[in-house]
Amino acid sequence: MNPTSRTVVFVAVVLLAAALGGCPFINPAIALWLSTYELDVPAAESTLSVTIENHGDVDFWWEAEVSAADWIDLEMPDDDTLVIHCAENTTLDLRIGAVVVTAEDALGIPVSGSPAIITVTQAGRTAGEGEGEGEGEGEGEGEGEGEGEGEGEGEGEGEGEGEGEGEGEGEGEGEGEEPSQTLEYFEQAWSDFDFHYSYFIHKDIDWDDVKARYRPDFVQELPVGIFAERLNSMLNELHDWHVYVEKPDGSVLGYNGPVTPNFPPTLLSKYPAGGTYSSLGTNVIWHATVGQNIAYIVIDTLDAQQFATVSDTDIENLFVSYGSATGMIVDLRNNAGGDEANAAKFASRFTDDARLFGYTETRNGPNHDDFDPIAEKWLEPSTDTHFDGPVVVLIGQRVMSSAEWFTLMMRAAGATLIGDTTRGASGFPRYLSLPNGVGYGISRWVAYTDAMAVIEDNGIVPDIVIGPENSYDATSDYVLERALAELGSPVD
Repeated sequence: MNPTSRTVVFVAVVLLAAALGGCPFINPAIALWLSTYELDVPAAESTLSVTIENHGDVDFWWEAEVSAADWIDLEMPDDDTLVIHCAENTTLDLRIGAVVVTAEDALGIPVSGSPAIITVTQAGRTAGEGEGEGEGEGEGEGEGEGEGEGEGEGEGEGEGEGEGEGEGEGEGEGEGEEPSQTLEYFEQAWSDFDFHYSYFIHKDIDWDDVKARYRPDFVQELPVGIFAERLNSMLNELHDWHVYVEKPDGSVLGYNGPVTPNFPPTLLSKYPAGGTYSSLGTNVIWHATVGQNIAYIVIDTLDAQQFATVSDTDIENLFVSYGSATGMIVDLRNNAGGDEANAAKFASRFTDDARLFGYTETRNGPNHDDFDPIAEKWLEPSTDTHFDGPVVVLIGQRVMSSAEWFTLMMRAAGATLIGDTTRGASGFPRYLSLPNGVGYGISRWVAYTDAMAVIEDNGIVPDIVIGPENSYDATSDYVLERALAELGSPVD
C-alpha cells in the first residue's frame, strides 16, 4: 500500500469517527482544491462522513486498501481541512451525509484545467462556494438566487459572486437551498405536534427551541429507520408516555422513564385459601378469597384486545360469587391502562349514584393554549350486581392512562387508595403518519382529577402511602397486607 492510499484510509477513518459521535480533534469542514479551484463546504456538526469514488480505471473506496494511482493526492494541512488534489479531466463523486449515503446523494464533479463552480449535496441540502450570497444559473431547468452557487444535473453554467465560473452537469439551482425530503418530513412532524400536542404549557416546553436544536439532525437524507429513531429522540423531550413513534415495520419507539414496581413479580400463594388463584380471560384478571372472607381481584390490563377474552357474563358471575365477602381489594398495581370503558364495567358496580371523577380539555387550534371547553367525566352506576361493602384499591407507579381513570372512578365511588403514586400519564393520543411510513401518536388532551389537578407528570397520590422499597419482598406483599388490615383482616 503506497503512502497516498494510507493517507486516504486515515482521513476516511477520522471522518467516520466524527460521524459516529464526534471526534475530539476534527472540526468537520472540508476545503477542496480541484486544479487551482478552492471550495469550502460547511459541515453539519458531528454528523459528517465523506465517500469518494473513482470512476476511472482504478476502483477507489474509503474503506478499500487500494492505491489511488497518480490521479489523486490527499493531505490534511490542519485539523480542520481536507485537501484533495486531482488530475485534470477526472470525475469524482463527493457524497456527504451519514455513515452510509445513498446514491441519490451523489453528484458528479468534473475537474478541468480551469477553476470550476461545483455544487455538492451536504447534509441533505445544496451547499455551494463560500459563505456569502451568490447566484446560480443553469441552462438545464432554471435559475435563482441563494446561499452558495453552483448547479445540479444537466448541462449548464454557473456564475456568481464567488471565485469564478465553470461548466458541469446540472439542472441549474433554484431559489435558495432546496430542503431534503427528510427535512420536509421532520418539519411536518414538528408542525403536527405544534398544532395538536396538549401539554406544552403544562410541561413548560419551548417547542421552537426544541426544533432549533434537533433540526440539524435531519438536514441530510436518512434511512427511514434512522429518521424514526432521531424523531423519537426529539419527542422524548416531552417526557410523555403517550407520545410514540411507529416504524414502517410496526415496531414502536417511545418515552421510557424510570418506573419502580411496588408488587411482587408473581402472585404469592401464601394469601389465598388453598394457595391458588382463579383467572378470567388471557392474562387479565386473577381472583381469590384472602384473609377473613376478603375478595381479592387483580386486574392487570384494560387492553381492548385482551379484555375481549372476558365477557360481561364473566364479570357478572365474579361479583355474584363474592357478594357475601366482608370487603374487597381491587389490585391495579400492574395495570398500565387500555380502554377506559373496561374500567367502567367494574367501577360502575361500586356506586348507586352518578359520580364525577375527572375533567378533560382537548387541544383544538394552532396556539398552544387553544382548547375546547372543559368536559366533565362521570361514572354512571351499573344495572347489574353491585358490591356494597368496603373497598380498597392498590395502586403504584405502573398505573397509568385508563388505569388512572379507573383509580379516580373507584375513589369517587368511595374506595380507599393504598400504595404508591400513579404514573401520571393521560393523553388520548391522535395517530398521524408521514409519506415515508413513519407514524406517531400525539397527546391531545389535558386530564384532570375531580379536584382539577393535572394528572400528567403528577399522578394520583394514595390515601395510605407505602413506598416501593417497603412494598414487598420474596415472601410477602406488604401493600396487600396493609389493605387486609384496613379491612379488618390483618395477617398474623
